[in-house]
Formats: sequence, C-alpha cells, structure tokens
Amino acid sequence: MFLLIFHSGNAAMQDSLSNSTAVFDTAVVEVRTPDKAQEEEVFNDAKLKYKKAEAQNPGAMNNFLEWLAGKLFNNVTSESLVYTRRIILWTIIILSLIIVVRILWRSQLLWLTKPAPKATAFSFSDVTEDLSAVNFDREINKAIQNSDYRLAIRWLYLKTLFIMDQKKHIHFAPYKTNIDYRYELKDKNLEPGFISLSRIYEYVWYGQFVITEMHYNNYLEEFNQYQKRLSV
Repeated sequence: MFLLIFHSGNAAMQDSLSNSTAVFDTAVVEVRTPDKAQEEEVFNDAKLKYKKAEAQNPGAMNNFLEWLAGKLFNNVTSESLVYTRRIILWTIIILSLIIVVRILWRSQLLWLTKPAPKATAFSFSDVTEDLSAVNFDREINKAIQNSDYRLAIRWLYLKTLFIMDQKKHIHFAPYKTNIDYRYELKDKNLEPGFISLSRIYEYVWYGQFVITEMHYNNYLEEFNQYQKRLSV
C-alpha cells in the first residue's frame, strides 16, 4: 500500500513539473518577398558580375577536326569527333614509332642494344694484325702461287671488307659476320653485290669446297667489279 501511494505521488509530481516548464512560441511568422524591380536592379549591377561572357572562337584545330570528321564519317557529331581525335592520336604514335625505329636502325645506336656477335667460322676472329698494314695483293698472289684458291678468295673477301671500312660503309671488327655487315651497310644500293660476294666466300671457305683456277677467275672478276664500285 505504501509503495503504491509513493508511486502515484511521484507520477503526479513529474506531470506538474512538465507542465510548469513547457514554453510556447506565440510569435507571428511573416513571409516577405523582395520587390521584383529592386531584385533585378541588384542582380543586374555590373559590380556583382564576376564572369564575363566571351565569344567562343572554335579555332583552326576544331575546324580541322570537324572537316576531317565530315570526310571520315559523313557527319559531324560529338561521337564522330571523339573517333577522329583517336585516329589522329594513334596515327601520330605509329608514325613516331616508325621514325624512331628507322633512325635507330640506320645509326650505330642499334648496336648498343644487340649482344656482340660470337666468333664463328665465317668471321675473321683469327685476324689480329692491323688491316691497314696488310698487303692484300701480296697475300692473294702468294695463295695463287701455291694453288690455294680457297685462301685467295678469303683474302679477296677480307680486302673487300677493308675497303668498305675505309669508305665508312661499315665498321670492321674481327668478330662480326656477313649478316652483321649487311645490316650495317649505310648505302643499301651496295647490299645486293655484298650478299653475292658473301655467298661466294661462304661457299668456298666455310663450305670447304675445292675450286679450280677457272672458278677463281670468275669469282675474281665479280670481286673486282664490286671493289671498283666502292672506290667510286
């Protein structure tokens, strides 16, 4: 009974406190709108305009893009302009790569990216003396006197390489092969003749075929004709 009376009294006290602390706002809210004329006057004030309208000039590049898009796609839309820009970009990239590869291929820089060729039976890795000090004609005649036409062909080929080196067509190195010299040739008009002489040397020396004096004279004529071209 005592707990029930206490609980009822406590509830009545809380209700009394709630009613005594409640605050009601009796202010009247008035909605005001600005005068239209005054609003326009304020917003048309030049001092409040921070952006200046400028005439948009499409420019020569945009005119070119629109012209090219019309030629490629028969219409000028935002989509055709996007594809036109991509075509131009990829064309520039591909042409640039071709030019860079061509420059590297025709220059000595390409050899920096290639491993040094290994000495083979075709190369002159056994030649250690300075070629400018070699008397090629004497060595050729000595081989002919001994009927060693294979060795004479080898000296003829080495003499040709020496002349090409002197004329700056190639850079002679004992470890290089005929393939290396072929790709190194700066004057591509000399390439067919060099390939033919390289085949003769490969056939005679590397193939170890026995040749007669008649064979040698035929090969000698071809070597002489090529060496004359180099001396021009």
